Amino acid sequence: MRALSAAARLALFRLRGPSLVLPVVVAALAVIGIATLERAEAPGRAADYTLFGVVFGWTLPLLAYVMTGRVLGSGRLDHALVPVSRAGGNRRAAAAGLLGVTGASVALASALLAVVGVLVARGRLDADSIRDALLSASIAALGGATYVAWFGLGSLFGRSGGGRAACLIVDWILGTGHTFAAVAWPRAHLVSLIGGEPVLGFSSPESAMALYLLAAAYLGLTLVRLPR
Repeated sequence: MRALSAAARLALFRLRGPSLVLPVVVAALAVIGIATLERAEAPGRAADYTLFGVVFGWTLPLLAYVMTGRVLGSGRLDHALVPVSRAGGNRRAAAAGLLGVTGASVALASALLAVVGVLVARGRLDADSIRDALLSASIAALGGATYVAWFGLGSLFGRSGGGRAACLIVDWILGTGHTFAAVAWPRAHLVSLIGGEPVLGFSSPESAMALYLLAAAYLGLTLVRLPR
């Protein structure tokens, strides 16, 4: 328990400062800019285009990548845990604490991007817009947390955690499909949840459950790969 709380505090410490605020601000400005353009060109579909494109297509995975890298020191997860393990803390408990706080932070930032995207694209604050914004935010939060687990696993590969970048590329390439090859990647299920073509005909609840299972599987594999 002490290792978990120590790692959680370490993650919070590393998530502070202007170097982290800047990517969030840049992502939000990108969403606002694209949403404004989409509203001007296609008012009826602006929210959909914004979510499919700049929110879930680019800013959400990239922000998760950047924030996870910030917590990991742009290196391997096991190296990021040295301050805790050096004091005798359990590495697996520490990894759970570190990734848990990071996942929650990314989930919050992702939800904010989704809300901004929908409301700016709609250009009005009514019951339908608020409902759609909140639904999109819940999907984005789940997606952000899943990406953190995925990037955490990837950071255990490569001398300097280069597997994290490989995870981003794999998700972009294979996650754009709808066949069996897309089942294991977050992007495919997120696209399905916001109204895109479902993976293997999954329903929305099934795609949501798939994301929960993927996050659990990524985290489980990460903990198994880490020495105690």
